[in-house]
Amino acid sequence: MQPNMNLPTDPSSSFKSAAAPFTHTCPHLGLMDDRATVTLFPTEDNLCFHCKPPAAPNAAYQTRYCLSMNFDDCALKQQEAPGKLPAASRWPVDPAVPRAAWLHTAGALGISLLLAFFFILWLPGIISDLMTTFAPTPVSGGNWPTLTPSATSELIATQLPVTITPSPFPTATKTVTSVPTPAPQLIKLTVAEMDFGVNCRAGPDTSYASLIVVYTGDELEAFGRDETDQFFAVRIPNQGISECWLMRTFVNVEGDTDTLPILTPAPTP
Repeated sequence: MQPNMNLPTDPSSSFKSAAAPFTHTCPHLGLMDDRATVTLFPTEDNLCFHCKPPAAPNAAYQTRYCLSMNFDDCALKQQEAPGKLPAASRWPVDPAVPRAAWLHTAGALGISLLLAFFFILWLPGIISDLMTTFAPTPVSGGNWPTLTPSATSELIATQLPVTITPSPFPTATKTVTSVPTPAPQLIKLTVAEMDFGVNCRAGPDTSYASLIVVYTGDELEAFGRDETDQFFAVRIPNQGISECWLMRTFVNVEGDTDTLPILTPAPTP
């Protein structure tokens, strides 16, 4: 009996070179990192490079065509141009693999969204709270650098005396003159240039809750101050805030703050 020259002479070898003589494997079959090498048994690592894209035929297809002398009968090999490997001839894919990849992608996306919300919504307020808490005050032996205010603007309302015209009857002429009263000062506040927002709180102390965050360039009008002259009471109508308190060190002041009344806020809840 003549020896089978189509089998490898070394039985311990599990791979063979595509350039070796008397090969029974299709010349288009190979490994992803070495197209000149295939395994001598059906496996998903054997790819058909006459497919577009390269794909692994299933075990039955490799046994019948790719790893036998019948590879010339393969319909894909007979095509002049590479074609797509039919789904029925492909190596089966474990459904757990794409499911795990999808779960990893969804988890990474969820973590990214949470981090984005944290940096956009919460981080500015946290930084503002820290700056307000640790801001130097006269009590602690320090103070923020003095901000140079712009030119002072004052509104002065003058009332003309009102004269009552005498009646035609012979009575004494009576003139009533009203005493002009000065209009209240409008104290304009402008939020100073900072890299973070400033909390406008429910009372003149950092222990009060923050009602809204204002930012650099926001203009407000103060209608009162606290007894320490460190906080101003302001209104923010467009936000529905009838009263909140801003710290003096975070705003530029236009006007004489001594004309503002001293307000006593409700105690901290």
